[in-house]
Amino acid sequence: MEIIHAFGSLNALKAKGASVAIGAFDGVHAGHRALLNFVIKQARKEDIFAVAVTFDHPPRLFLRREQNHGRQLSTLSDKLSLMESLGMDFVCVLPFDNSLTDMSAASFIEDYLVRAIGLKSIVLGYDFRFGRGREGNLDLIEQAGKRFGFKVHTLDPLLYEGLPVSSTRIRQILAKGEIEEAARLLGRPYSFSGRVVKGSGRGRLLGVPTANLENIEVMLPRPGVYAAYALTDDQLRHKAALSMGDNPTFSKSFSVELHLLDFDADLYDRMLTITPALRLRDQARFFCDEELKAAITADIERTKKLLD
Repeated sequence: MEIIHAFGSLNALKAKGASVAIGAFDGVHAGHRALLNFVIKQARKEDIFAVAVTFDHPPRLFLRREQNHGRQLSTLSDKLSLMESLGMDFVCVLPFDNSLTDMSAASFIEDYLVRAIGLKSIVLGYDFRFGRGREGNLDLIEQAGKRFGFKVHTLDPLLYEGLPVSSTRIRQILAKGEIEEAARLLGRPYSFSGRVVKGSGRGRLLGVPTANLENIEVMLPRPGVYAAYALTDDQLRHKAALSMGDNPTFSKSFSVELHLLDFDADLYDRMLTITPALRLRDQARFFCDEELKAAITADIERTKKLLD
């Protein structure tokens, strides 16, 4: 898969033509996957390239001036990896800034999709809108299709329990700590990555050393204790008891820490990818080290039993 950050010279792509989908694709969830798979199917049918057009960061963070970048479901790197695994030929990554939001939908279609990419077929989700003031609706795109000679396909929403699968819905589910439900809508387990930093060392003093994670760029599930899997940067997977939230016993500051089962190597400054599998309990306040150690030990034993 080729990643395009500049639209200066795309002669090979333009010459063959493209089947295109546009969107933020946050999380590349099951609904996105259905859309992108349709794009790929059309591309193979027409012997053209399968192309996704997306953005360097979620549009809502720019449009709503949101500061909480941890509300996204995937980093750009994650998103590109997931798209590549589906079989996309190209992904065009546009900077989402004022120049893009000020561009009319008609100009976007003509300048980016038709002239730069060689649009032959576009696949739209049920609620797709784009361009200045979200003026780019189905009618406008169909009119442009007649003018420039590209096909327009629309897909019905992918439903789960009678409601459309969406990134917003998945965020709401994660906020409740419903990990298994989020995985069903994503079409894969939810995961996040972070770098191991120095902690207080209190866990090691209790006989249950923990790795503290920072630099997490995506949304975390509801605070609490989870049975999880931890993938180290050497691609080895370990069972782990994961705790997230404001530490009610000691510092009362937010932390993400986990104890890897049957593992005692130094993880400092290494990247871990965490996949919470089952929610065990809410966080609780303990009044002595013995209570805390007993609770952590119980969490570890439950993790051993619950995970394969």
